[in-house]
Amino acid sequence: MVKKVAQDHTVKVPKTFKPWKAGMQVKRRVPVYEADGKTKVTDKNGKVQYEITMKKISAEKKSQMNHLFMSSSTQAHWKALWNEANGCPLFRQKVDPVKNEAGEWVNRTRTLKNGTVVEVTERSNHALSSHTFRTLLSGAVAAVNAQMHADSMTLRLQHKNKEPLAPEDPKYPMLPKISPGAAYAIEAAYIAYVQEIFSVAREIQQVHSKKHDKVTPRCAQAAGDIVNKKLASATSFVPESVAFRKPPKVKAPKATAVSKSADA
Repeated sequence: MVKKVAQDHTVKVPKTFKPWKAGMQVKRRVPVYEADGKTKVTDKNGKVQYEITMKKISAEKKSQMNHLFMSSSTQAHWKALWNEANGCPLFRQKVDPVKNEAGEWVNRTRTLKNGTVVEVTERSNHALSSHTFRTLLSGAVAAVNAQMHADSMTLRLQHKNKEPLAPEDPKYPMLPKISPGAAYAIEAAYIAYVQEIFSVAREIQQVHSKKHDKVTPRCAQAAGDIVNKKLASATSFVPESVAFRKPPKVKAPKATAVSKSADA
């Protein structure tokens, strides 16, 4: 009997950033000074001499260091989470059983390379194919490259031989790669986007249920416009609406008997 070993689910966090702690020290390369504390020590070539010293990290950098450590830890855990997203129900679909020679319903089987026969009860279910991802990435990189080339032409950048900087070659385009976790995250966002459009289209259809029994293409188009406007207003750098505020009216103080006599 094979002994079961407990799995270690600890996610390795990059050691680039560390959380702040009281009394932390960091290596610094500082110049060496003479006994007077003002003149820097130089060698025979006139270069300033340096030494490695340990300096304490002040509490002023506490929030900055904790923020960098938190962001790197969150990124590492999100990456580990999405890399295992292939097994979640969103990306899996059950495989219907088939009838065998005896007329019984059994699961499909698949033979591995080592000859082991395993049952197939589910399969992958994706809304976007790998070809779609490669096309989207290639188009996005081409758009960024075109914008950068336009900026370089505006700044009149050129090589040493006075030739302008070259844009992306259409014969040899850039084909960036995407990690499985990033692909799953984009696909989940795309599925949520389509579901939101269909939900809005369903609400429009319910209002006109006497005229339409199902969602029509025009309902879907109107729902897409509504969802796109919501996304644009929520993710843009401008407010959804600008309110016109009039200055408050200041009422003049009522004239009293003393003020009337003074005016007279």
